[in-house]
Amino acid sequence: MYKLHRIHNTKVDVLIVDRVLSDNIISCISSDVTVCIADNPSRGVIPYVNRLMFFIRVVKNILSFGLSNKAKVLFASIIDELEPRVIITFIDNNYLLGTLSKIYPKKKFISVQNGVRFGNANSIGKGVDGYIFGDYYTFGLFEKDLYLSLGGELSNHYPIGSLKLGIFLSTYDNSGLDKTDDVKTICFISQYRKKTSLSNKLLDREFVDASKELYKLTVLFALDKGYKVLVAMANQKNDNDYKDEINYFKEISNTKNIQLSDNNREEMTSYKNAMCSDIIIGMDSTLMIEMLGCKKKVIWGSTCDNEFLRKRAGLGYKKGMPEEIVLDNLSEKSFNKKVMHLLDIDKEEYLRLISNARYYFMNMNKVTGYPHEVIKNNIDKYLSKNG
Repeated sequence: MYKLHRIHNTKVDVLIVDRVLSDNIISCISSDVTVCIADNPSRGVIPYVNRLMFFIRVVKNILSFGLSNKAKVLFASIIDELEPRVIITFIDNNYLLGTLSKIYPKKKFISVQNGVRFGNANSIGKGVDGYIFGDYYTFGLFEKDLYLSLGGELSNHYPIGSLKLGIFLSTYDNSGLDKTDDVKTICFISQYRKKTSLSNKLLDREFVDASKELYKLTVLFALDKGYKVLVAMANQKNDNDYKDEINYFKEISNTKNIQLSDNNREEMTSYKNAMCSDIIIGMDSTLMIEMLGCKKKVIWGSTCDNEFLRKRAGLGYKKGMPEEIVLDNLSEKSFNKKVMHLLDIDKEEYLRLISNARYYFMNMNKVTGYPHEVIKNNIDKYLSKNG
């Protein structure tokens, strides 16, 4: 059952496609720019303009594009009605903007990367009409290489880092994010999903089993070396699956050196927890690659020599990262050796070690501006030239 969402019949400068994560996109738009946010029908919401001409446009677009693609029909009708000059989304692995850009070649279409992209449909989306991007703002150069290898089209590519990380870094003073106590801390990044944990699919089972084993190794190492394990949870306290995630980790290990920290999105606690830790360990979370961009010491788990994990993550990450920060297997000896080595090397040596990988995978550069600042400037320039 779809819900209806009425959009005001007002001409706008910018149309945001998909309300999910749109708060982050708002930070990329100047306060004097007019904006409309339209839900994607894939979320169970039908956006509409309460005007006869809009419904006439819908009928016309159904005849042109067919009834099977509701999103294309609805957004083409909304664009015709509101006449935005810029269409932007934070759901970069949705084919919708690419198909719309072919219909409206004179408008500015912007996709902003919101998560790690691997070479599988769940991560990169389904290229219904091919992988097409107008302006694509990505973490680094890896995403461009990935989509081009699939025959993708990118009109303009901007490898500027993570939008959410940039918002975090510009909100919280860097000096206040360093370790301030003598407690040695390992941050373990949770990728718990209730549906995945209960799944019988072989790929899901392999990922969950490897995640559990990685967590066990982390806790055992921490106990032996006198570290606290700070788990950056996927859920916050008011989420439906919060208690299930608590139980999931307690069933694996419930030692006194573990602290389970909920993911308070407003306070951005996962970023804070990771930034204040000595090392970050996880499978292949976006937060892992963001922390690499922040020059933090990380251990990447999904690069283990396992057929199913390779299918999930692909070979790009393992080939592009220094061997010191990726796991080849989940043996205790190999794990302990890599963690100890990273903890022992000094900051300058570590920065030399990850220099190329940071540029390729997470090109955060405060000098050129945080991502939301760069995108905002580019939108403003475009609107001023195309007034």
